[in-house]
Amino acid sequence: SPPPSSSSPSLVDITAPVDASLVTWEKADGLGASHRVQSSSRADGDDANVSELAFGAHTGTHVDAPRHFARDSDAGIETLYLSWMNGPAMVIDAF
Repeated sequence: SPPPSSSSPSLVDITAPVDASLVTWEKADGLGASHRVQSSSRADGDDANVSELAFGAHTGTHVDAPRHFARDSDAGIETLYLSWMNGPAMVIDAF
């Protein structure tokens, strides 16, 4: 995408693509090809192409709920304000 204009704020998507090479908490060598299986296919006469995905909740770009680390909290992700996730930032490409 083109570089953002210095005269207006921009939104930068820093989402890591979910593909076979994506490193995860559980697998330093990546998800592997088996993370996605096509379970229905139009070419085989099914009504739609359907894929099934298999990977942990800590895969890719995500935000942990407070209860993930807090011993005395049961606060879920719904307790976080989206505004907390937006603002000035420095993006460092780690992939």
